[in-house]
Amino acid sequence: MEEQPATEAINPYSTPSAPPASPPAIPGGSLTTTFFKDDVFLIVRDGAVLPPSCVSTGDETSDNDWRKQVPLSWNPPWVFLGLLGGLIPLVILILVCQKKAKVVYSLSPAASKRMLRLRGIGFGLLALAGVCLLAMIFGSLPDEAIGYTIVTMILALVASVVLFTAATPLKAIGHKNGWLKVKGADARFLEQIPQGNWAGL
Repeated sequence: MEEQPATEAINPYSTPSAPPASPPAIPGGSLTTTFFKDDVFLIVRDGAVLPPSCVSTGDETSDNDWRKQVPLSWNPPWVFLGLLGGLIPLVILILVCQKKAKVVYSLSPAASKRMLRLRGIGFGLLALAGVCLLAMIFGSLPDEAIGYTIVTMILALVASVVLFTAATPLKAIGHKNGWLKVKGADARFLEQIPQGNWAGL
């Protein structure tokens, strides 16, 4: 006679197991996800894993292309009032008020090369600004050269900030209830993203 498999005993007094937590619903839609679009903007939550297409061009990417988890951050504009009290109050306000989300996205070979090129130039300009600062502190510059050195340092710093900003494909421009509003995604990429409603968050 064939032996029947043993069945697990059921405890009638045990607490029912809770169902797995589901992602938040898209405002105005029936899907659940950690990202959606609203017009030309991408809306993401922390931990979002975007489709494997280039966010800058919408082109499909392969397993060998650039794909990483990148931190996005946003600060309310009023934090820069901290500059009135100096650099340290500004840094404290930024650290306290900053909203962050880690998002996985992809870049095509052309887009990743552009990003790395701009970042490389930005780091070069930062190094130039550092050299200018060291020259003013430890060098014996003639009086007529100090003014040119200061101007060069300031221009190098401003240009490096501009290049670092331009090199970043996605930029957070708003925050609401744990969601970040992001600009920079290509229209063809956004076609792959479900529609939602930022105002309804």
